[in-house]
Amino acid sequence: MPQQQLFTVVEYSSFFAVRHNPSGDEHPMVDGVDTLFDEDGHALCPGTPGFIETWAEVLNADENSTLEAYFPDRIDAAA
Repeated sequence: MPQQQLFTVVEYSSFFAVRHNPSGDEHPMVDGVDTLFDEDGHALCPGTPGFIETWAEVLNADENSTLEAYFPDRIDAAA
């Protein structure tokens, strides 16, 4: 059985958020500030194919940085 990722990405009708799975806490992400680009330099926008998977991969690739940036109050609990 695969281990659950520490973070997931949730799309809502007007924004997206990163969820800290153990606590259920969410941090809203701001389109234009929190932006990823594809290999052609186009911004990945909510609703586009691969958006959630790409963000989840990036956020989980460096869990400590994601905790520091979006959930600093959860750093001690992760230790």
